[in-house]
Amino acid sequence: MIIPAALGFVQGEYETARIFLYQGLLVVIFAGFLSIATFRTTQNVSIRRDILEISSIFLLLPVILAFPFYTVIDEFSFIDAYFEALSCLTTTGLSLIPEGLVVPWSVDLWRGFIAWMGGLTIWIVASALIKHFGLGLLGQLSQANREGGTAFNFGFKLEEETPLLQRVLPIIRVYFSVSILTWGVLYFFEGNLLQSAMLAMATISTSGVILSHSMAPISVWSEIILAIFLLFALSRMFMMLTEVRINLKGILHDAEMRLAGLILFIFLVLSLIHDWSGLITTYNNEGVIEVILIAWGKFFTFLSFLTTSGLESYYWIGPSNEELSSFTLMTLCILVFIGGGIGTNAGGIKLWRLRMFLKQIGDDVHRMLFPSVVTALATQNLSRSKSGWEDTWVIFFFLNMILVLLVLILSLDGYNLQQGMTLALAAVSTTGPLIHSVLDSFNQSLNQLSDFSKIALLIAMVLGRLEVVLIFFLLSPSFFSRFEN
Repeated sequence: MIIPAALGFVQGEYETARIFLYQGLLVVIFAGFLSIATFRTTQNVSIRRDILEISSIFLLLPVILAFPFYTVIDEFSFIDAYFEALSCLTTTGLSLIPEGLVVPWSVDLWRGFIAWMGGLTIWIVASALIKHFGLGLLGQLSQANREGGTAFNFGFKLEEETPLLQRVLPIIRVYFSVSILTWGVLYFFEGNLLQSAMLAMATISTSGVILSHSMAPISVWSEIILAIFLLFALSRMFMMLTEVRINLKGILHDAEMRLAGLILFIFLVLSLIHDWSGLITTYNNEGVIEVILIAWGKFFTFLSFLTTSGLESYYWIGPSNEELSSFTLMTLCILVFIGGGIGTNAGGIKLWRLRMFLKQIGDDVHRMLFPSVVTALATQNLSRSKSGWEDTWVIFFFLNMILVLLVLILSLDGYNLQQGMTLALAAVSTTGPLIHSVLDSFNQSLNQLSDFSKIALLIAMVLGRLEVVLIFFLLSPSFFSRFEN
């Protein structure tokens, strides 16, 4: 809270700055007493305790983070402030700030900083899950990397217990370095320090949390830089830059990167075909450069929504398309449902799990066409892995159940099936900007949400962020016994 307080003093928002400063000092004092009370406290290693601690981060920490929102924004109740804080912490980026309300710059920076720290937390949580559960729950990543030509371990010992700081320090170092690099490059192209910082944090954390004030359009070169750093949400191989030598061949051979490229290519071609008449008109009136910019804008926006960031390109709609078509809205929903790479900040069902589904479907069709075929054990598909395939089906089932329940709850607030499904999908996939894109088309607002619907969306965001690990813990404690030492 000290950084937003400093920004408030610089911008002349002295009352807001004092609020952040005083509450920040209280948090520091409280954290100091807590650390003293727990100093030299030893506990036995427990997977269940670690999962509960991870869950408590997303449930209890927003209570503290919400106080600046509740104090500064008069229109917010405490549940609205809690919703805002948890939405940022889970990198969902769904904001309840009323449209047209100008909030202090410090509040915007606080939203972006919470989301950025939430992205770092997700990286650490993903590494902790790999440590505890091996690589089965997260999609058999070791086999994926061997198959894709990027074989490496993730720097964690699965049999030995290593100190927490030693495990997370490489991740923190990469996260900080990449964030500062993105900020510096954007500032070089744009010259706006705060806007560049917000865009950098929104990109690296995949939260899509940007300034609520009117943002100046960024250049196509800045969008290219953002697209490059969005690749961190497509494959976990980028997370371990300090331990792995990554080259172009390894990126091109990575299974998730190839699948993401195929998906983006297919949807880009379909979108261009769908808008062919508008593109021809643009070509006749503006020239080929404008058509290329529109194609780039579509690619960037689709990439952003595939990584569940939700950043929209300034160029993607074009002068001939005033509103988003139903095809475009459906495309965005499909992309956020797929999501980015497994073990990254991105939400959705993840690219690797989609690849497992496609492999399974291909295997089933092959057996139907050739029922007498004999397959060698060494060439069996990765989708046959018990620890990967069965967990994928269970996660997919629970995610769909959450979507159905959310649609039913949101229908009580007057949302129809299409609107409710979009809201539910945005919460589960942690892609808040998707809601604003769709609700703007429906001319509706989040202000009509009841407290009960807000609580349901909060739960959905946490479950979607934790990839329903908490559901496994609540419904099947024996699930964890497979990984106990």
